[in-house]
Amino acid sequence: MGALSRLTGNREYEAAALRALRKLWSMRSSLNLLGTTLDVTTGEWIEYSSGIGAGTWSIACHNGYFSASI
Repeated sequence: MGALSRLTGNREYEAAALRALRKLWSMRSSLNLLGTTLDVTTGEWIEYSSGIGAGTWSIACHNGYFSASI
């Protein structure tokens, strides 16, 4: 989103992405891990499984849910 902001001259894209990142980071567990599926309507984790290491940060939106692929 930062690149899109720079290409278009519209800083709103980067600002929105940073707000989303900060919100997600605030929702991590006591072990500093994130769940894998978040209901974007309620803001609740649907799937709590998590992992560490490469490949844990592929995020997609499908039917109103964000899902992180591990």
